[in-house]
Amino acid sequence: MSFPFPFSPHEIATDKLQALLQEHKATDDTEKYHQQVLTLLRDGATLDWAPYTWSPDYTYDEPPNSRFDTLWEYLIRKGDLALITSVLTAIPAVETEGICEPAEQKTVLHTAAELQEEAAVDILRVLLESKKININAQLHVLHGPANTPLHVVLLSADKHDRVLAKTILLLKHGADLDIDNLSDETPRNLIEKRFSATRELTLLRDIECSRQREVVWQQKPVSIITCFYGAFKM
Repeated sequence: MSFPFPFSPHEIATDKLQALLQEHKATDDTEKYHQQVLTLLRDGATLDWAPYTWSPDYTYDEPPNSRFDTLWEYLIRKGDLALITSVLTAIPAVETEGICEPAEQKTVLHTAAELQEEAAVDILRVLLESKKININAQLHVLHGPANTPLHVVLLSADKHDRVLAKTILLLKHGADLDIDNLSDETPRNLIEKRFSATRELTLLRDIECSRQREVVWQQKPVSIITCFYGAFKM
């Protein structure tokens, strides 16, 4: 159990939600399972809770989410697009923002970026387009070896087409191309390594150029806006 002595309705509901997410099997009644999750959320369960398992090397000085998965991560890893969509509709806001310092925090977007399920692209799209997530806060959080969600996508072993689709989504929503991780790799460098086809680099370059035009227009309206077309090597 995540709470040793659950007293409040919130704690009891969160304990039940943890057990439900951990024990659910794909063969179970999907509709009933969805309803149970949503009922527990209405009862005060929080997806932000990070259940833990005691280990000899655990130190209480660590931020709560630096080593343990939150219930959000359990939920997203199931790859259940319909359930994630329902949860986003049911909750007032995504609760994982601001829990830990940036270098320690694993966000909802990091977890979605790791997904290698068939529904992975759609799940990332739903999360990015949800009004319940502060996109700017999550897109540039560094986790693990100082990776942003875009780093995670580009370093993954996922299928090529899925990596491209997720990269496009993150870029269109404002992911920074020039943040270094601990290996001194930027998403821009990783894109040049990952995508060799001219058509793919052209597509990603055009997205970057479009973003630059929007920034210039917002800062200073001009009649003719030029775009830096050297965003990626061709």
